[in-house]
Amino acid sequence: MAMKQGRCPNCGSILTVDDRQSRAVCMFCWARFTPAEAIRIDEDPDAYDFPNEEQDEPTDAERELAFSTTRQVTLTTAAVQRQPRKAKPQPGRLTPAQKVALQKKELVIPRIQKGDRIRLIIGVSAILLVLALIFVPLTLMRESRRAQLSAGIAVIAGKEIAEEAYGFSGLRNHSLILTSEEELSESDVAAIYERFKAARADVYGLDSDDEQANVRLRVASSQGLYEVRGGEVSLTKPQPAPTAPETEPGAEESAAGTEATDTAS
Repeated sequence: MAMKQGRCPNCGSILTVDDRQSRAVCMFCWARFTPAEAIRIDEDPDAYDFPNEEQDEPTDAERELAFSTTRQVTLTTAAVQRQPRKAKPQPGRLTPAQKVALQKKELVIPRIQKGDRIRLIIGVSAILLVLALIFVPLTLMRESRRAQLSAGIAVIAGKEIAEEAYGFSGLRNHSLILTSEEELSESDVAAIYERFKAARADVYGLDSDDEQANVRLRVASSQGLYEVRGGEVSLTKPQPAPTAPETEPGAEESAAGTEATDTAS
């Protein structure tokens, strides 16, 4: 069946006709004609004079014929519209089918060959060995020098001091912190700082003229925290504890009188 466009010979309406049929009926004016005639008129409608005459009422079969071509065109168009459109592949993006295939694809766990595992273990072991050869001697040396400084802590502090009242820190023991229950002046703290530098220079074999700029001393006392760095002494005083505001005597008497009045009433 071939559906083609034609024109009604009576009213000039555009119609769809089946060129394989022997007759056709206009759904607008009920005119009877052949599909070949309607197709020929549509090729040059300006050369044709449409009479637009009144036609007889169609029979049921003619009504069915008039609307049959319209239903066929509608069904064909709907079927074409229902066909899924194929998505155009975009470069760099996966299509839905490719995404589903990746989801169903089994994960492959990479396996390291035996030779590669041995080389990896040897490499890690070598790195750990090098680190041990570097840091173990440094740690042992630091602890040894720290023990020597601790042996002379009484000379550094200028008095006997408990083990828990001092401590050294730093890879080269360049920092010392002391706790003193006695009141100390800035000159006392500066003297401790110079004795610490001298003891450290002796332990590490440094030149006596070496300023040891990285040496640091902190002394916690009742006045606050003394800190010495580069020979400069600074003091951070402790903040005073908050106290309750004092009440004036007159205010206390007034408050007592007001309380007595309230009781009497």
